[in-house]
Amino acid sequence: GGSMRFGTWLEWERHTGVQDLSSHSFEYIALLKSWEHLWPMLVHLVDARLNRANLQRSYAGSRGSLNLVMALVSYLVFGSVWESLMVVDKGANTLIKYNQPMEWTTSKLLARAGVNMDDVLAALKVSSLPEDIIFSTGQKLMM
Repeated sequence: GGSMRFGTWLEWERHTGVQDLSSHSFEYIALLKSWEHLWPMLVHLVDARLNRANLQRSYAGSRGSLNLVMALVSYLVFGSVWESLMVVDKGANTLIKYNQPMEWTTSKLLARAGVNMDDVLAALKVSSLPEDIIFSTGQKLMM
């Protein structure tokens, strides 16, 4: 979405990031952003390797499907908490923070799909939904 709005990923990143990257090359920014997003996974792999015996003992006898569900739920909860504390500030949402097209708001996406927002709110028994809930949840599921 950012490249749709700014033309290229590089221009989107220069407008979105909290660091001033305007004078840096594409290669530098790509390496920096790759590191920012990959290091947590690398740490998990190292941790799993170093603590293999403890992990095997901890998960012995448990069902794999239950472990998978718990891992996914904890990932989504962690992502949501991180987002609410770090990304969404001063009334902004993830669409604004990440310079995404406003056509991706919850109300506009539901309208494009022919779904009435009032029906969704009534079914969920809530008065409103965050305008970035579809985008934010989709991002987490894609990761």
